[in-house]
Amino acid sequence: MTERPVIKKARRIDTLPIDVNALIIVARSMIDQEIVPDSCYMHSEALARACRDLGYDAEPVLADAYYWNDSMHRVFLNQPLRRAIESNPMMMQQHIIHYGEPKFVGIFHGQDVEGPGYNGHVVVRVEDQIIDVTFSQFSRPDHGIHPPAIFIAKTKHFGKPHKLRRMVHLIEGCSVRRNQVLTNSTETGHFCVCLRPDRKVDYLDLRPDTRANIHSLHQDLLEYMPTIQEELEKLVGASAKVEDVSGKGKDE
Repeated sequence: MTERPVIKKARRIDTLPIDVNALIIVARSMIDQEIVPDSCYMHSEALARACRDLGYDAEPVLADAYYWNDSMHRVFLNQPLRRAIESNPMMMQQHIIHYGEPKFVGIFHGQDVEGPGYNGHVVVRVEDQIIDVTFSQFSRPDHGIHPPAIFIAKTKHFGKPHKLRRMVHLIEGCSVRRNQVLTNSTETGHFCVCLRPDRKVDYLDLRPDTRANIHSLHQDLLEYMPTIQEELEKLVGASAKVEDVSGKGKDE
């Protein structure tokens, strides 16, 4: 068993069952306090197992994910500007002066990765919700990219990539051909999450200790969850502090 995380304040996510909410708080606290690595596959796999233990239909889902700043978004959406920049590099310098340096962060399957890292991203589906407790991996504060620590969206909000027509050249093709894509712009930046059910789990033997680490985290989540759940039960009816960043809102 690893070190018990310190939970300063339990925050209610009103789109989730309280016990799943508690699991997410434990997982995110362990990341923030550097008790365990900020590993997408380890947390998604362990969270899926813990949710299944609690009786939920849950599974890890491989994904491709992308995040970019306002400066890059202007280049994406303004075709004349993009053509001008391509023909005259000085235009990019002027753009940077006015809007900052364009920044695009992609974590997708098929990319080259140095060292023992995983060449892709993994989220978890719990019933009809897609959850990513490692969404902060995309944080690039120096470039104006400030993603929320946790990503939550309903599966029904993933669909055809209509908004990607002007940026598809920057996104790995298989990401958008599956029609399980969610894009949105928020105050923290612009993102695209592409579910990849066409790919099978391929990370369990990535390292010699991968399976053991996942098992340990799985047990820790279940061990530390009840205390947090008790706190959350006192907050039922309170406003959520971590929002559904899909921007689609709740069910009508």
